[in-house]
Amino acid sequence: MSKRKELMSNIFVLDQKCKYCFASEKKLKNGICKKCFGCTGKEAYQSHGIARAMAEWYYKEDSDFDYLTPYRCKYCRKYHLGHNKFLFAS
Repeated sequence: MSKRKELMSNIFVLDQKCKYCFASEKKLKNGICKKCFGCTGKEAYQSHGIARAMAEWYYKEDSDFDYLTPYRCKYCRKYHLGHNKFLFAS
């Protein structure tokens, strides 16, 4: 590959922008950067207590939500509900 084509391909890669935050990223998954992909479609809660209360509310509605636990997202710094596989470990 010539130097010019290599340079142009690098410029193209850097020009890809995330659909949600519009940040320039080298790697996108379905047009979404890693930071946004982890949070898209998830409810975000301001505190661990609020997230835990929502998980308990879900428990009352449907017993299939017994395994939901709050965790802090490293990208948005808020709390989401996720699956905890260790709750049922023997």
